[in-house]
Amino acid sequence: MTSDRRNPPPEFLISQIADLLTVSKDVLCIAAATIANDLQEIARTEPDKVEQAFKAFRRAVKDLLEGRLDQQTYDEQTMRLRGAL
Repeated sequence: MTSDRRNPPPEFLISQIADLLTVSKDVLCIAAATIANDLQEIARTEPDKVEQAFKAFRRAVKDLLEGRLDQQTYDEQTMRLRGAL
């Protein structure tokens, strides 16, 4: 996505690309090695909550990839995490 660029593209451009590709902006932000602006703001004001959410996210992705978590449960956990932030 970044094509040897020193800096990732701005979030508004990532959002437009995500819309065109019909993929999640969050997935493209991760691919561009950046964090969405809304998460950056939350991280500044509530770093403990963001840390907890990222730990839970990492655990859930690992469990999903290793077959210990089904897609529906993963989706439910993701929705709960979004509500916590």
